[in-house]
Amino acid sequence: MKNKFGKIKYDWKFALFLLAFAAGIFLRIYHFSDWLYFKLDQARDAFIALQAFEKGPGYLPLLGARAGGTYLLLGPVYYYFQYLALLITRNAYPATYALPDLFFAILSVPMFYIFIKRYFGRNWALYLASVLALCFFAIEYSRFSWNTNPLPFFTLLYFFSLLKSLESEGRKALWWALISGVALSVTSQLHFLAFLGFPVVTFLLIIIDRKNLRGKTGWRIILVFLSGFLILYVPWILSDLGNNWKNTLHFWDAVLTKLFSATLWQDVVLGFAYFAQDWIIILTGYVATMKEHLLFLLAWIVFILPSIFLNWKFYRSEQDAKKRRFLLLTLLWFLIFLIVYIPIGHQLRARYFLVMEALPLIYLGYILKYINSLRRRGKNVAVAAVAAAVIIGNLAGTYLWFNQLALAEKQTSVDSKRTFVFKEEDDVTLWHIDQAAKYITDNCTGKEVRFAAPPVHLKAVDYMLRYYAAKKTAEQKSKSGEYCFYAVGSSKSDMGYVDANVKNNFHVAERKIFGLVGVYKIEPNDPKNISFKRLYDINSDEITEETKANRIYWKDLFSPGKN
Repeated sequence: MKNKFGKIKYDWKFALFLLAFAAGIFLRIYHFSDWLYFKLDQARDAFIALQAFEKGPGYLPLLGARAGGTYLLLGPVYYYFQYLALLITRNAYPATYALPDLFFAILSVPMFYIFIKRYFGRNWALYLASVLALCFFAIEYSRFSWNTNPLPFFTLLYFFSLLKSLESEGRKALWWALISGVALSVTSQLHFLAFLGFPVVTFLLIIIDRKNLRGKTGWRIILVFLSGFLILYVPWILSDLGNNWKNTLHFWDAVLTKLFSATLWQDVVLGFAYFAQDWIIILTGYVATMKEHLLFLLAWIVFILPSIFLNWKFYRSEQDAKKRRFLLLTLLWFLIFLIVYIPIGHQLRARYFLVMEALPLIYLGYILKYINSLRRRGKNVAVAAVAAAVIIGNLAGTYLWFNQLALAEKQTSVDSKRTFVFKEEDDVTLWHIDQAAKYITDNCTGKEVRFAAPPVHLKAVDYMLRYYAAKKTAEQKSKSGEYCFYAVGSSKSDMGYVDANVKNNFHVAERKIFGLVGVYKIEPNDPKNISFKRLYDINSDEITEETKANRIYWKDLFSPGKN
């Protein structure tokens, strides 16, 4: 920037934002590959994307991952992201599949700045975007592959482009309508709740603000918006046309399953508790346990409810139409998803909050703006203290989590409290699986590998064993029918958590410990009568076949009945 004398003026606020943004990128890529979570769902998706990469795009599925707890398969856009990452890198190592998640996580920071700048102005937007860059919650969800992880970016892109389409004229309005339709299509394919919640928010926004939107929602805008939305649903439609609309019927079953599968009182209590828990993580980096009822109550009383009130207060008093629409959008965004969350309170997990990741930070902005507007001494100190505490808390949270992951490579047991992204809390990362697979591959020469592992790590171990086996030359591979047997499990006990049939029919001959994970070379108790039950062969499709079940591929549309 230049001052009135034409000299360069140092913009320290923007410089601090760039520093925070750079730090945020660093925290997202630090030990990215080693500390990557690569578990059951991640390995399943990797096998599907890898098949298309190896055999051709005809093997891309028309449907995506299964919505948790239902038979509904989401749209396939996330698999296409992973396939594109494979095409660009030409590398099937598991970190490749998480590159789209990392990419969109980084992009979400400038996208957030652009989105909130329309209301808060430049300076406040720079600070709040800096918080997102350093947010522990956002960092943890950027460091592995999962279909829900790109939600924050596409949510912001959708709402921003939606507002722009309602405020622009002519061709610009049509282009923004197209972008918003595509963004909504992507979000709805990443998570079931986005499919339910965002259309409702959009409809209510237009209805409530209809007086200011006269002439802005004509048939051309609607047609372009729907075209952008439906074009990415062509695979879903083609799949259902060839399958008697089976997946669409599963969608309505999923609605009933999600919304009416537990008692209302139980859901209300748990829903409000989980809501407060994730709100606290985003703002402070502190991971509260579900037993901290008083903390959750305080979060609602001290922060969440006042934030809603301020959102409503600012909306009622705002005169600028664009800012007023932004305030209405955030209010509807909060209320609709709170209503959606209540019926699924008993199964609410942190990933469900990704559609609202930006909202606690926006509400933080409302609170800081209100404090700053007070005519009282010490208001600047109060604003600075809150602003600093939020950033320091998130940096501390990230540091403690990184320390936890580092200890998991050295110790057989760690406190996994700060790993909140999975239902099964453990800190087994790609480093552990990679070390186990390398050891098995190097240890077994001239024979075939048979292995056992706990369900949560079975596909991941299988993927890495195949990855390293593919690197061996044909001369090193054996088809002799002779086997090396291994169990991969917890390092706290021999053959920890593997199937009872393996434990009962084999004994440990050698062991190798890699932090939380132990690799056990096992031998049959009766060499003449070997039980192969729950021992898997990396040369078979026994594990990967499940990932292909009930799916139609692009190749099936042109060559039905052929594999």
